[in-house]
Amino acid sequence: MFKMILSMLAAMAVSIVASVAEAQQITHPVNDYANVLAPAEEEALAHQILTVEDESRIAGHPVQMALLLVNTTSGIPIDEYALRVAREWGGGTATLNDGLLIVFAMTDHKSDIEVGRGLENRITDVEATRALHAARSALQAGQNALAFRGVIADLGRLTGVPAGGRYWPR
Repeated sequence: MFKMILSMLAAMAVSIVASVAEAQQITHPVNDYANVLAPAEEEALAHQILTVEDESRIAGHPVQMALLLVNTTSGIPIDEYALRVAREWGGGTATLNDGLLIVFAMTDHKSDIEVGRGLENRITDVEATRALHAARSALQAGQNALAFRGVIADLGRLTGVPAGGRYWPR
């Protein structure tokens, strides 16, 4: 009986690790593993992120940004999960460490923003938290794309993208 329980626990652990590993693949500006966005919304958010990236380079303040949407972190604290994913992703340039990862665990109702060290002088933890808090009402109303768009716009402004930039205003 004990061996059966151990093997069941081991199988569950492998399943959890596999689901976390799958979600950790950042391959596009928007990675919707939670399937909460329509294709047009995902494309529009990706365009917004790429525009912020382009304009940040033009402004002399480069940033590489990604949005990761998962259902759950499988019990891993959101900040720890986001940090693991950010490290595996390796966003930004190696010398500047200018990566920015936005993570939403939709079923868990948790979110986090991992800011590369090269951006910490422009985006503090307080400012990142404010951007996430500003998204709450849209998320509660089921307007996920609007919430994500607002977070991306807020972070774009903080990274030095001009206020009149082409990214969508909040």
